[in-house]
Amino acid sequence: MTAPWIENEAAYEAAKEARIKANARIGRSRRWFAEQPDREQLVAFLRTGRGEFLAKMFDAVEEWGSLTPGQEAAVRKIMTQQAERKAAQAASDATSTWIGEIGKRQVFELTAVFHSSFETQFGVMHVCGFKDAAGNIVIYKGSSDVSAERGVRVIGKATVKDHGVREGVKQTIISRPAFNIAN
Repeated sequence: MTAPWIENEAAYEAAKEARIKANARIGRSRRWFAEQPDREQLVAFLRTGRGEFLAKMFDAVEEWGSLTPGQEAAVRKIMTQQAERKAAQAASDATSTWIGEIGKRQVFELTAVFHSSFETQFGVMHVCGFKDAAGNIVIYKGSSDVSAERGVRVIGKATVKDHGVREGVKQTIISRPAFNIAN
């Protein structure tokens, strides 16, 4: 028997179910976060993480208020792997020094680390990162397409434009590259 003031019984039942689910999620979430305070960091990692899996895990926390033990273990494993990778990269980058003299054109033998392109009001801008055999970082920003896939070796001339520091890592900035893919 339904109350006489309910005009749409289906909508009323749907709203009631949604409210029950929301209250269950709130309670589950409070208990889950209270068990381990570092779960706030875990959710912050999910919020800023990249990739489909991490996005699904964040959605699970939003919808259900917690993760299953298996899901949480998988996320913690990814967090550990990323931290280890970041530490190894920082240790590698810490040894980077500047190459050459600013304003001088010289020969470089480099390995591509990354390549990105995007549109600007002046045309396409390419940003390429390289490392030499000693692990020194070389960066090119400009309109010349020096696209080389990650791990590809290039040889050629470029002008040392600047010696910069980004996030504590010394980088040699180059301009006017004329590179060929090495065999």
